[in-house]
Amino acid sequence: MVVIKPFNTYGPFQKTNEEGGVVAIFIKQALKGDTLKIYGDGTQTRGLLYVEDCVDFIIKAGNSEKSLGKIINAGTGNDIIINDLAMMIAKDKRLIKHVPHIHPQAEIMKLKCNYNLVKELLGWGSNIHLNEGRGIFMRIKVNADRYIGDGEPVFIIAEMSANHLQNYDLAVRIMREAKKAGADAIKLQTQKPESITIKCDNDYFKIKGGTPWDGKTLFELYKETFTPWEWQPELKAIAEEEGLIFFSTPFDKEAVDFLDEIGSPIQKIASFEITDVGLIKHAAEKQKPIFISTGVAEISDIQEAVDICREVGNDNIVLLKCTSSYPAPLEEVNLRTMVNMRETFNVVVGLSDHTLGISVPIAAVALGAKVVEKHFTIDRGLGGPDASFSLEPKEFSEMVKAIRETEKALGRVDYHLPNSVKEKGRRFSRSLFVVKDIKAGELFDEDNIRAIRPGFGLHPRYLKDILGKRARYDLKKGTPLSWNLID
Repeated sequence: MVVIKPFNTYGPFQKTNEEGGVVAIFIKQALKGDTLKIYGDGTQTRGLLYVEDCVDFIIKAGNSEKSLGKIINAGTGNDIIINDLAMMIAKDKRLIKHVPHIHPQAEIMKLKCNYNLVKELLGWGSNIHLNEGRGIFMRIKVNADRYIGDGEPVFIIAEMSANHLQNYDLAVRIMREAKKAGADAIKLQTQKPESITIKCDNDYFKIKGGTPWDGKTLFELYKETFTPWEWQPELKAIAEEEGLIFFSTPFDKEAVDFLDEIGSPIQKIASFEITDVGLIKHAAEKQKPIFISTGVAEISDIQEAVDICREVGNDNIVLLKCTSSYPAPLEEVNLRTMVNMRETFNVVVGLSDHTLGISVPIAAVALGAKVVEKHFTIDRGLGGPDASFSLEPKEFSEMVKAIRETEKALGRVDYHLPNSVKEKGRRFSRSLFVVKDIKAGELFDEDNIRAIRPGFGLHPRYLKDILGKRARYDLKKGTPLSWNLID
Protein backbone atom coordinates (compact mmCIF):
# COMPACT_ATOMS: atom_id res chain seq x y z
CA MET A 1 0.00 0.00 0.00
CA VAL A 2 1.24 3.49 -0.86
CA VAL A 3 0.21 6.18 1.61
CA ILE A 4 0.35 9.77 0.38
CA LYS A 5 0.78 12.54 2.94
CA PRO A 6 0.77 16.26 2.14
CA PHE A 7 4.00 17.81 0.93
CA ASN A 8 2.67 21.32 1.43
CA THR A 9 -0.53 23.22 2.20
CA TYR A 10 -1.62 24.29 -1.28
CA GLY A 11 -3.14 22.62 -4.30
CA PRO A 12 -4.68 19.24 -3.55
CA PHE A 13 -3.09 18.98 -0.12
CA GLN A 14 -4.56 21.91 1.82
CA LYS A 15 -5.05 22.09 5.55
CA THR A 16 -8.72 22.25 6.42
CA ASN A 17 -8.82 22.15 10.20
CA GLU A 18 -6.67 22.60 13.30
CA GLU A 19 -6.13 18.87 13.61
CA GLY A 20 -4.09 18.95 10.41
CA GLY A 21 -6.54 17.17 8.14
CA VAL A 22 -5.86 17.76 4.43
CA VAL A 23 -7.80 18.22 1.24
CA ALA A 24 -6.79 15.75 -1.47
CA ILE A 25 -7.91 15.26 -5.04
CA PHE A 26 -8.98 11.63 -5.33
CA ILE A 27 -6.23 9.85 -7.29
CA LYS A 28 -7.25 6.59 -8.96
CA GLN A 29 -4.72 3.88 -9.70
CA ALA A 30 -1.70 6.14 -9.72
CA LEU A 31 0.44 3.10 -9.14
CA LYS A 32 -0.44 -0.02 -11.09
CA GLY A 33 -1.11 -2.98 -8.86
CA ASP A 34 -0.88 -0.98 -5.62
CA THR A 35 -3.59 0.13 -3.25
CA LEU A 36 -3.52 3.89 -2.95
CA LYS A 37 -4.52 5.68 0.24
CA ILE A 38 -4.53 9.44 0.56
CA TYR A 39 -3.94 10.89 4.01
CA GLY A 40 -7.06 12.83 4.96
CA ASP A 41 -9.10 11.16 2.22
CA GLY A 42 -12.78 12.05 2.33
CA THR A 43 -12.37 15.75 3.03
CA GLN A 44 -13.90 18.11 0.50
CA THR A 45 -11.57 18.97 -2.37
CA ARG A 46 -10.37 22.50 -2.97
CA GLY A 47 -7.74 24.13 -5.15
CA LEU A 48 -5.84 22.95 -8.18
CA LEU A 49 -4.20 19.59 -8.62
CA TYR A 50 -0.56 20.49 -9.01
CA VAL A 51 1.26 17.59 -10.59
CA GLU A 52 4.44 18.64 -8.82
CA ASP A 53 2.84 17.66 -5.51
CA CYS A 54 2.65 14.04 -6.61
CA VAL A 55 5.89 13.54 -8.54
CA ASP A 56 8.06 12.60 -5.57
CA PHE A 57 6.02 9.60 -4.53
CA ILE A 58 5.80 8.44 -8.15
CA ILE A 59 9.57 8.60 -8.57
CA LYS A 60 10.26 6.99 -5.19
CA ALA A 61 7.90 4.17 -6.06
CA GLY A 62 10.05 3.46 -9.11
CA ASN A 63 7.27 4.08 -11.57
CA SER A 64 7.70 5.62 -14.99
CA GLU A 65 6.38 9.01 -15.99
CA LYS A 66 3.26 7.25 -17.34
CA SER A 67 1.96 7.06 -13.78
CA LEU A 68 1.19 10.74 -14.14
CA GLY A 69 -1.41 9.80 -16.71
CA LYS A 70 -3.39 8.07 -13.98
CA ILE A 71 -3.66 11.20 -11.86
CA ILE A 72 -7.11 12.47 -12.66
CA ASN A 73 -9.59 15.16 -11.74
CA ALA A 74 -12.33 13.47 -9.73
CA GLY A 75 -15.36 15.48 -10.75
CA THR A 76 -14.45 18.63 -8.86
CA GLY A 77 -14.13 20.97 -11.83
CA ASN A 78 -10.46 21.64 -10.95
CA ASP A 79 -7.61 21.54 -13.42
CA ILE A 80 -4.39 19.66 -13.95
CA ILE A 81 -2.08 22.36 -15.25
CA ILE A 82 0.36 21.43 -17.99
CA ASN A 83 2.56 24.37 -17.05
CA ASP A 84 3.02 22.85 -13.61
CA LEU A 85 3.97 19.58 -15.25
CA ALA A 86 6.51 21.42 -17.39
CA MET A 87 7.90 23.25 -14.37
CA MET A 88 8.18 20.01 -12.45
CA ILE A 89 10.15 18.39 -15.26
CA ALA A 90 12.36 21.46 -15.54
CA LYS A 91 13.16 21.18 -11.82
CA ASP A 92 13.60 17.42 -11.75
CA LYS A 93 16.01 16.28 -14.45
CA ARG A 94 15.13 12.63 -13.73
CA LEU A 95 12.05 12.98 -15.90
CA ILE A 96 13.40 15.07 -18.77
CA LYS A 97 14.57 11.99 -20.67
CA HIS A 98 11.01 10.67 -20.66
CA VAL A 99 9.45 13.83 -22.08
CA PRO A 100 12.11 15.34 -24.33
CA HIS A 101 9.78 17.74 -26.08
CA ILE A 102 9.12 19.81 -22.98
CA HIS A 103 11.87 22.40 -23.01
CA PRO A 104 13.76 22.25 -19.67
CA GLN A 105 13.56 25.90 -18.67
CA ALA A 106 12.14 27.19 -15.43
CA GLU A 107 10.53 30.28 -16.92
CA ILE A 108 7.05 28.99 -17.75
CA MET A 109 6.18 31.57 -20.39
CA LYS A 110 9.15 30.43 -22.50
CA LEU A 111 8.30 26.74 -22.46
CA LYS A 112 7.78 25.23 -25.90
CA CYS A 113 5.57 22.15 -25.59
CA ASN A 114 4.37 19.60 -28.09
CA TYR A 115 1.13 19.01 -26.22
CA ASN A 116 -0.06 16.02 -28.25
CA LEU A 117 3.25 14.24 -27.74
CA VAL A 118 3.24 15.06 -24.04
CA LYS A 119 -0.25 13.58 -23.77
CA GLU A 120 0.87 10.42 -25.51
CA LEU A 121 4.02 10.02 -23.46
CA LEU A 122 2.21 10.54 -20.19
CA GLY A 123 -0.39 7.93 -21.03
CA TRP A 124 -3.48 10.13 -21.01
CA GLY A 125 -6.64 8.49 -22.32
CA SER A 126 -7.84 9.18 -25.85
CA ASN A 127 -10.53 11.55 -24.62
CA ILE A 128 -8.25 13.59 -22.32
CA HIS A 129 -6.27 16.38 -23.92
CA LEU A 130 -4.00 19.23 -22.90
CA ASN A 131 -5.34 22.70 -23.46
CA GLU A 132 -2.35 24.86 -24.41
CA GLY A 133 -1.15 25.61 -20.91
CA ARG A 134 -4.57 25.66 -19.25
CA GLY A 135 -5.23 22.09 -18.16
CA ILE A 136 -7.16 18.99 -19.11
CA PHE A 137 -10.09 19.18 -21.45
CA MET A 138 -12.48 16.69 -22.95
CA ARG A 139 -12.41 15.75 -26.61
CA ILE A 140 -13.96 12.72 -28.29
CA LYS A 141 -13.00 11.28 -31.66
CA VAL A 142 -15.97 10.60 -33.96
CA ASN A 143 -14.05 9.64 -37.08
CA ALA A 144 -10.70 10.33 -38.72
CA ASP A 145 -11.71 13.89 -39.55
CA ARG A 146 -13.90 14.98 -36.66
CA TYR A 147 -13.54 15.44 -32.95
CA ILE A 148 -16.16 16.76 -30.54
CA GLY A 149 -15.42 18.74 -27.41
CA ASP A 150 -13.12 21.42 -26.08
CA GLY A 151 -11.06 23.17 -28.70
CA GLU A 152 -13.34 21.94 -31.50
CA PRO A 153 -16.20 23.62 -33.38
CA VAL A 154 -19.65 22.94 -31.97
CA PHE A 155 -21.04 19.74 -33.47
CA ILE A 156 -24.39 20.71 -35.02
CA ILE A 157 -26.90 17.93 -35.63
CA ALA A 158 -29.96 18.18 -37.85
CA GLU A 159 -32.51 15.76 -36.37
CA MET A 160 -34.62 14.43 -39.24
CA SER A 161 -36.67 12.17 -36.98
CA ALA A 162 -39.96 11.42 -38.78
CA ASN A 163 -40.03 14.56 -40.90
CA HIS A 164 -39.39 12.40 -43.97
CA LEU A 165 -43.08 11.34 -43.76
CA GLN A 166 -41.91 7.84 -44.80
CA ASN A 167 -40.96 9.21 -48.23
CA TYR A 168 -37.43 8.18 -49.25
CA ASP A 169 -36.94 11.03 -51.73
CA LEU A 170 -38.02 13.53 -49.11
CA ALA A 171 -35.51 12.03 -46.66
CA VAL A 172 -32.72 12.52 -49.19
CA ARG A 173 -33.84 16.07 -49.86
CA ILE A 174 -33.90 16.85 -46.12
CA MET A 175 -30.30 15.65 -45.76
CA ARG A 176 -29.07 17.74 -48.66
CA GLU A 177 -30.87 20.83 -47.37
CA ALA A 178 -29.42 20.23 -43.90
CA LYS A 179 -25.92 20.20 -45.38
CA LYS A 180 -26.59 23.47 -47.21
CA ALA A 181 -27.87 24.97 -43.96
CA GLY A 182 -24.58 24.18 -42.21
CA ALA A 183 -25.28 20.96 -40.30
CA ASP A 184 -22.35 18.70 -39.39
CA ALA A 185 -24.50 15.61 -38.96
CA ILE A 186 -27.90 14.17 -39.77
CA LYS A 187 -29.68 11.96 -37.26
CA LEU A 188 -32.51 9.48 -37.70
CA GLN A 189 -34.34 7.07 -35.40
CA THR A 190 -34.00 3.32 -35.74
CA GLN A 191 -36.92 1.49 -34.18
CA LYS A 192 -39.79 -0.88 -34.68
CA PRO A 193 -43.05 0.06 -32.94
CA GLU A 194 -43.38 -3.37 -31.34
CA SER A 195 -39.91 -3.05 -29.76
CA ILE A 196 -40.92 0.13 -27.93
CA THR A 197 -44.48 -0.62 -26.85
CA ILE A 198 -47.43 -2.90 -27.54
CA LYS A 199 -50.51 -2.42 -29.67
CA CYS A 200 -53.03 -1.46 -27.02
CA ASP A 201 -55.61 1.32 -26.83
CA ASN A 202 -56.42 1.38 -23.14
CA ASP A 203 -55.87 4.61 -21.23
CA TYR A 204 -52.31 3.77 -20.24
CA PHE A 205 -51.21 3.80 -23.87
CA LYS A 206 -53.07 6.90 -25.05
CA ILE A 207 -51.07 10.10 -25.40
CA LYS A 208 -52.38 13.17 -23.61
CA GLY A 209 -51.08 16.18 -21.73
CA GLY A 210 -50.81 18.89 -24.36
CA THR A 211 -48.39 17.23 -26.79
CA PRO A 212 -48.60 17.44 -30.60
CA TRP A 213 -49.64 13.77 -30.55
CA ASP A 214 -52.59 13.87 -28.12
CA GLY A 215 -55.29 11.31 -28.89
CA LYS A 216 -53.00 8.78 -30.53
CA THR A 217 -51.79 5.59 -28.92
CA LEU A 218 -48.06 5.04 -28.45
CA PHE A 219 -48.11 2.27 -31.05
CA GLU A 220 -49.81 4.55 -33.60
CA LEU A 221 -47.23 7.28 -33.02
CA TYR A 222 -44.24 4.99 -33.39
CA LYS A 223 -45.71 3.41 -36.48
CA GLU A 224 -46.00 6.89 -37.97
CA THR A 225 -42.42 7.80 -37.01
CA PHE A 226 -40.93 4.54 -38.28
CA THR A 227 -37.98 4.90 -40.66
CA PRO A 228 -37.57 1.79 -42.87
CA TRP A 229 -34.36 0.06 -41.92
CA GLU A 230 -33.51 -0.80 -45.51
CA TRP A 231 -33.25 2.92 -46.26
CA GLN A 232 -30.61 3.59 -43.68
CA PRO A 233 -27.44 2.16 -45.31
CA GLU A 234 -28.36 4.05 -48.49
CA LEU A 235 -29.10 7.25 -46.61
CA LYS A 236 -25.80 6.91 -44.76
CA ALA A 237 -23.91 6.65 -48.06
CA ILE A 238 -25.68 9.72 -49.46
CA ALA A 239 -25.09 11.68 -46.27
CA GLU A 240 -21.39 10.92 -46.37
CA GLU A 241 -21.22 11.95 -50.03
CA GLU A 242 -22.69 15.27 -48.92
CA GLY A 243 -20.08 15.59 -46.16
CA LEU A 244 -22.46 14.82 -43.30
CA ILE A 245 -21.91 12.41 -40.43
CA PHE A 246 -24.83 9.99 -40.34
CA PHE A 247 -26.04 8.36 -37.14
CA SER A 248 -29.28 7.30 -35.53
CA THR A 249 -31.00 6.63 -32.21
CA PRO A 250 -31.53 2.92 -31.56
CA PHE A 251 -34.48 1.87 -29.42
CA ASP A 252 -33.54 -1.75 -28.79
CA LYS A 253 -30.50 -4.01 -28.88
CA GLU A 254 -31.26 -5.19 -32.39
CA ALA A 255 -31.16 -1.59 -33.60
CA VAL A 256 -27.85 -1.03 -31.74
CA ASP A 257 -26.33 -4.00 -33.56
CA PHE A 258 -27.78 -2.92 -36.90
CA LEU A 259 -26.34 0.58 -36.63
CA ASP A 260 -22.98 -0.78 -35.56
CA GLU A 261 -22.94 -3.12 -38.56
CA ILE A 262 -23.62 -0.33 -41.07
CA GLY A 263 -20.81 1.77 -39.53
CA SER A 264 -22.72 4.42 -37.62
CA PRO A 265 -19.97 6.26 -35.69
CA ILE A 266 -22.17 7.32 -32.75
CA GLN A 267 -24.69 5.57 -30.53
CA LYS A 268 -27.47 7.84 -29.23
CA ILE A 269 -29.72 7.14 -26.25
CA ALA A 270 -33.04 9.00 -26.36
CA SER A 271 -34.37 10.76 -23.27
CA PHE A 272 -37.14 8.24 -22.70
CA GLU A 273 -34.67 5.33 -22.86
CA ILE A 274 -32.38 6.57 -20.08
CA THR A 275 -33.99 4.08 -17.70
CA ASP A 276 -33.31 1.17 -20.08
CA VAL A 277 -30.03 0.15 -18.47
CA GLY A 278 -29.70 -2.94 -20.66
CA LEU A 279 -29.92 -0.86 -23.82
CA ILE A 280 -27.37 1.66 -22.51
CA LYS A 281 -24.93 -1.11 -21.60
CA HIS A 282 -25.30 -2.79 -24.98
CA ALA A 283 -24.77 0.51 -26.82
CA ALA A 284 -21.78 1.46 -24.67
CA GLU A 285 -20.15 -1.92 -25.30
CA LYS A 286 -19.76 -0.96 -28.97
CA GLN A 287 -17.02 1.39 -27.72
CA LYS A 288 -18.21 4.23 -29.91
CA PRO A 289 -19.07 7.73 -28.70
CA ILE A 290 -22.38 7.55 -26.87
CA PHE A 291 -24.72 10.56 -26.71
CA ILE A 292 -27.29 10.47 -23.90
CA SER A 293 -30.25 12.84 -23.78
CA THR A 294 -31.50 13.70 -20.31
CA GLY A 295 -34.98 15.10 -20.95
CA VAL A 296 -36.80 12.95 -18.37
CA ALA A 297 -33.84 12.01 -16.18
CA GLU A 298 -33.32 12.48 -12.48
CA ILE A 299 -29.69 13.01 -11.50
CA SER A 300 -29.57 9.40 -10.25
CA ASP A 301 -30.59 8.21 -13.73
CA ILE A 302 -27.77 10.22 -15.30
CA GLN A 303 -25.23 8.91 -12.80
CA GLU A 304 -26.35 5.33 -13.42
CA ALA A 305 -26.09 5.75 -17.19
CA VAL A 306 -22.62 7.29 -16.96
CA ASP A 307 -21.47 4.58 -14.57
CA ILE A 308 -22.74 1.83 -16.90
CA CYS A 309 -20.75 3.30 -19.79
CA ARG A 310 -17.58 3.61 -17.76
CA GLU A 311 -17.91 0.13 -16.28
CA VAL A 312 -17.64 -1.33 -19.80
CA GLY A 313 -14.66 0.89 -20.59
CA ASN A 314 -16.48 3.54 -22.62
CA ASP A 315 -15.72 7.06 -21.42
CA ASN A 316 -16.59 8.70 -24.73
CA ILE A 317 -19.78 10.14 -23.29
CA VAL A 318 -21.74 13.23 -24.33
CA LEU A 319 -24.60 14.29 -22.07
CA LEU A 320 -27.24 16.39 -23.79
CA LYS A 321 -29.34 18.74 -21.70
CA CYS A 322 -32.88 18.27 -22.91
CA THR A 323 -36.40 19.24 -21.89
CA SER A 324 -38.89 16.64 -23.07
CA SER A 325 -41.80 18.97 -23.72
CA TYR A 326 -42.93 19.63 -27.29
CA PRO A 327 -42.34 22.49 -27.70
CA ALA A 328 -40.33 23.14 -24.55
CA PRO A 329 -41.18 26.35 -22.62
CA LEU A 330 -38.18 28.62 -22.13
CA GLU A 331 -38.67 28.77 -18.36
CA GLU A 332 -38.27 24.98 -18.15
CA VAL A 333 -35.01 24.75 -20.09
CA ASN A 334 -32.63 25.55 -17.20
CA LEU A 335 -29.44 25.68 -19.26
CA ARG A 336 -27.27 26.14 -16.19
CA THR A 337 -27.91 22.47 -15.47
CA MET A 338 -25.84 21.68 -18.55
CA VAL A 339 -22.86 23.50 -17.03
CA ASN A 340 -23.30 21.56 -13.82
CA MET A 341 -23.50 18.26 -15.73
CA ARG A 342 -20.00 18.82 -17.07
CA GLU A 343 -18.68 19.64 -13.61
CA THR A 344 -20.51 16.74 -11.96
CA PHE A 345 -19.89 13.97 -14.47
CA ASN A 346 -16.66 15.08 -16.23
CA VAL A 347 -18.09 14.64 -19.72
CA VAL A 348 -18.59 16.65 -22.88
CA VAL A 349 -21.98 18.36 -22.72
CA GLY A 350 -24.42 19.76 -25.23
CA LEU A 351 -28.06 20.52 -25.94
CA SER A 352 -30.87 18.58 -27.54
CA ASP A 353 -33.37 21.38 -28.06
CA HIS A 354 -37.15 21.33 -28.41
CA THR A 355 -37.83 25.04 -27.92
CA LEU A 356 -39.13 27.20 -30.70
CA GLY A 357 -36.59 29.47 -32.39
CA ILE A 358 -32.83 29.60 -32.10
CA SER A 359 -32.07 31.64 -28.96
CA VAL A 360 -31.64 28.65 -26.64
CA PRO A 361 -28.98 26.87 -28.76
CA ILE A 362 -26.99 30.09 -29.00
CA ALA A 363 -27.17 30.61 -25.24
CA ALA A 364 -26.14 26.98 -24.71
CA VAL A 365 -23.02 27.47 -26.82
CA ALA A 366 -22.15 30.56 -24.81
CA LEU A 367 -22.39 28.40 -21.68
CA GLY A 368 -20.14 25.66 -23.08
CA ALA A 369 -22.29 23.33 -25.19
CA LYS A 370 -20.11 21.36 -27.61
CA VAL A 371 -23.05 19.64 -29.33
CA VAL A 372 -26.33 21.16 -30.52
CA GLU A 373 -29.15 18.99 -31.82
CA LYS A 374 -32.20 20.58 -33.42
CA HIS A 375 -35.13 19.07 -35.35
CA PHE A 376 -35.05 19.92 -39.05
CA THR A 377 -37.62 19.92 -41.85
CA ILE A 378 -37.69 21.51 -45.28
CA ASP A 379 -41.22 22.85 -44.69
CA ARG A 380 -43.32 22.78 -41.53
CA GLY A 381 -46.38 23.02 -43.77
CA LEU A 382 -45.78 19.43 -44.87
CA GLY A 383 -46.80 18.32 -41.40
CA GLY A 384 -45.53 15.29 -39.54
CA PRO A 385 -45.15 14.30 -35.90
CA ASP A 386 -42.24 16.65 -35.19
CA ALA A 387 -42.85 19.41 -37.72
CA SER A 388 -44.27 21.95 -35.27
CA PHE A 389 -40.99 22.27 -33.33
CA SER A 390 -38.59 21.78 -36.25
CA LEU A 391 -36.53 24.47 -37.97
CA GLU A 392 -36.78 25.15 -41.69
CA PRO A 393 -33.59 25.60 -43.76
CA LYS A 394 -33.39 29.40 -43.48
CA GLU A 395 -33.91 29.25 -39.71
CA PHE A 396 -31.41 26.44 -39.28
CA SER A 397 -28.87 28.37 -41.35
CA GLU A 398 -29.38 31.43 -39.14
CA MET A 399 -28.82 29.28 -36.07
CA VAL A 400 -25.59 27.85 -37.49
CA LYS A 401 -24.34 31.33 -38.39
CA ALA A 402 -25.11 32.63 -34.89
CA ILE A 403 -23.40 29.63 -33.26
CA ARG A 404 -20.25 30.11 -35.34
CA GLU A 405 -20.21 33.82 -34.52
CA THR A 406 -20.68 33.01 -30.84
CA GLU A 407 -17.74 30.61 -30.96
CA LYS A 408 -15.52 33.30 -32.45
CA ALA A 409 -16.63 35.84 -29.86
CA LEU A 410 -16.01 33.44 -26.95
CA GLY A 411 -12.38 33.05 -27.95
CA ARG A 412 -10.10 32.38 -24.99
CA VAL A 413 -8.89 34.07 -21.82
CA ASP A 414 -6.37 36.59 -23.16
CA TYR A 415 -5.45 39.96 -21.69
CA HIS A 416 -3.11 40.84 -24.54
CA LEU A 417 -4.41 43.60 -26.75
CA PRO A 418 -5.20 42.61 -30.34
CA ASN A 419 -3.00 44.33 -32.92
CA SER A 420 -5.98 46.30 -34.18
CA VAL A 421 -6.44 47.81 -30.72
CA LYS A 422 -2.72 48.38 -30.18
CA GLU A 423 -2.35 50.15 -33.48
CA LYS A 424 -5.53 52.21 -33.45
CA GLY A 425 -7.69 51.96 -30.36
CA ARG A 426 -4.91 52.65 -27.86
CA ARG A 427 -4.31 56.01 -29.54
CA PHE A 428 -7.58 57.23 -28.10
CA SER A 429 -6.76 56.34 -24.50
CA ARG A 430 -5.68 59.04 -22.08
CA SER A 431 -2.07 60.18 -21.70
CA LEU A 432 -0.17 63.20 -20.36
CA PHE A 433 -0.25 66.35 -22.50
CA VAL A 434 0.78 69.97 -22.13
CA VAL A 435 -2.51 71.91 -21.88
CA LYS A 436 -1.01 75.42 -21.50
CA ASP A 437 2.16 76.91 -23.00
CA ILE A 438 5.12 76.30 -20.65
CA LYS A 439 8.46 78.15 -20.56
CA ALA A 440 11.74 76.30 -20.09
CA GLY A 441 12.43 75.97 -16.36
CA GLU A 442 8.77 76.42 -15.43
CA LEU A 443 7.28 73.96 -12.94
CA PHE A 444 4.81 71.34 -14.10
CA ASP A 445 1.51 71.58 -12.23
CA GLU A 446 -2.07 70.39 -12.60
CA ASP A 447 -2.95 73.53 -14.58
CA ASN A 448 -0.42 73.06 -17.37
CA ILE A 449 -0.35 69.25 -17.76
CA ARG A 450 -3.28 66.83 -17.66
CA ALA A 451 -4.28 63.29 -18.55
CA ILE A 452 -6.39 63.70 -21.69
CA ARG A 453 -7.09 61.93 -24.94
CA PRO A 454 -5.31 60.93 -27.26
CA GLY A 455 -2.70 58.43 -26.09
CA PHE A 456 0.59 59.71 -27.51
CA GLY A 457 2.04 61.03 -24.23
CA LEU A 458 3.33 59.38 -21.08
CA HIS A 459 1.02 57.09 -19.12
CA PRO A 460 -1.16 58.98 -16.58
CA ARG A 461 0.37 56.86 -13.81
CA TYR A 462 3.45 59.15 -14.01
CA LEU A 463 1.56 62.39 -13.33
CA LYS A 464 2.41 62.43 -9.61
CA ASP A 465 6.09 61.87 -10.43
CA ILE A 466 6.19 64.77 -12.90
CA LEU A 467 4.33 67.39 -10.85
CA GLY A 468 6.85 69.82 -9.31
CA LYS A 469 9.57 69.02 -11.84
CA ARG A 470 10.69 71.61 -14.42
CA ALA A 471 10.35 71.78 -18.19
CA ARG A 472 13.64 71.33 -20.07
CA TYR A 473 12.41 73.34 -23.07
CA ASP A 474 9.65 75.74 -24.07
CA LEU A 475 6.58 73.57 -24.60
CA LYS A 476 3.50 74.52 -26.58
CA LYS A 477 -0.04 73.57 -25.69
CA GLY A 478 -0.90 70.20 -27.25
CA THR A 479 2.58 68.68 -26.86
CA PRO A 480 2.55 65.03 -25.65
CA LEU A 481 4.82 64.66 -22.66
CA SER A 482 7.89 62.44 -22.87
CA TRP A 483 10.76 61.96 -20.43
CA ASN A 484 13.26 63.92 -22.55
CA LEU A 485 11.13 67.06 -22.02
CA ILE A 486 11.44 66.88 -18.23
CA ASP A 487 14.39 67.96 -16.06
